[in-house]
Amino acid sequence: MGRHSSPERWPFLRSLLAWVFPWVIVASVVAGAVWVAVNAVGGNDVELEVTTASPSPTVEGLPEPVFTPSPTPVPVGDGPVVYEGVTAQVLNATGGVDGAAQRMADRLARLGFDIVAIDTALGEIEITTVYWTSPEGRPVAEALAADNGWIAAEKSDNLSASVQIHVLVGKDEP
Repeated sequence: MGRHSSPERWPFLRSLLAWVFPWVIVASVVAGAVWVAVNAVGGNDVELEVTTASPSPTVEGLPEPVFTPSPTPVPVGDGPVVYEGVTAQVLNATGGVDGAAQRMADRLARLGFDIVAIDTALGEIEITTVYWTSPEGRPVAEALAADNGWIAAEKSDNLSASVQIHVLVGKDEP
């Protein structure tokens, strides 16, 4: 037999293998358990199941609630104005800040506004201004402006009357 092939000559290697081998087994088991858990939860695969809506059970004797959207803003006493369904045009009047109108449109959409147009204004303004086109749009414009430190005003002749409010994004909104 060769000089280096005797197991008695390498006791260190035997003890190292005796220590490493169980840890390799433990690591393999843990990795396998994590893999199984991730796949059981869903991993990266997303499956959507489309089902038809079925009527939800009701308590006997009570009528089912009926939800009707309110297309026009409704002031609630001195409380907040409802923005849901109010049509709005957003114009970038910053004088060159790219994306200002889109960011404002996204912000207003999260509040419930129905954004019908996004464009660039012909001029620049310092402070964002909300214009109303009808008496019904006035409380919306005033509430939105008051909540954000903007200006509210009646629409000028060069703005379309086909939407309820116009938001001209000024230099105060980055």
